[in-house]
Amino acid sequence: MIEKFLKKVNFLKFKLGLGCSLAVIAILIFVATREKHIVIPEQITTPQVTTPEIAKSPLTVHEESESSQSTIPSGRQAIDKQFTETSNLQQTQSDLSKKLEALESVVSDLKANQQQSAAVNKSDEDKDDVVLTPEQEDAKVAAETQAIIDMMEEKLQAEPVDSEWSDWAEKELSKKERDSNKDFKVVNLDCHSTFCRVDLEFNVDLNKEEELGKLQDIIPWNGELFIHVDDVDNGQAIIYVSREGHSLPSLK
Repeated sequence: MIEKFLKKVNFLKFKLGLGCSLAVIAILIFVATREKHIVIPEQITTPQVTTPEIAKSPLTVHEESESSQSTIPSGRQAIDKQFTETSNLQQTQSDLSKKLEALESVVSDLKANQQQSAAVNKSDEDKDDVVLTPEQEDAKVAAETQAIIDMMEEKLQAEPVDSEWSDWAEKELSKKERDSNKDFKVVNLDCHSTFCRVDLEFNVDLNKEEELGKLQDIIPWNGELFIHVDDVDNGQAIIYVSREGHSLPSLK
């Protein structure tokens, strides 16, 4: 698209230059034609005649003089008008040339930005194409999970404590713990205004996969959950859960 625009710009500059050239040629032809019509009479020797010369009246001589003088200024005015129009056309061409140069600069910057963006996108694609080993993949997941936990903890500690809701949440979790037949134990509970952190231990003697699937049922209210099993062999997990009507902080 940008290359087509540049072709149109160059074609417009060519047409403007050609138009100015044709205008100058037309003026030169006009001047030459005017000069051909102004004939300077040569001295002609006329034979003597016997008839007496008829003198022109003063009125006739005056009219011929005025006619001759009025013709010459008329031609000059036409030439001056043509030169003025040519000068205006050249000024217009100069202004358009400056605007075209500015447009070419803008187009050049756009092309440079496109090339830079393409290079950045290619770099990102190359990063995505990198194949990680299982160890590298585990390390990447662990780093991302830890970043989420750090963010959650920072947001939680920055919140004021809603004592009424915090006490209610603690009572509900304690009741859920008693009804679970010791399948899990709440080790620590920290609730503020919009979400809580729940540290718990779960029974590793049971089916681990089944117990991990039950972790989301531990919370006695409908809230958004983030569950991290810190040590599956020892049955340790961290749950961040939002208050009803609220969402957990997001990592951006």
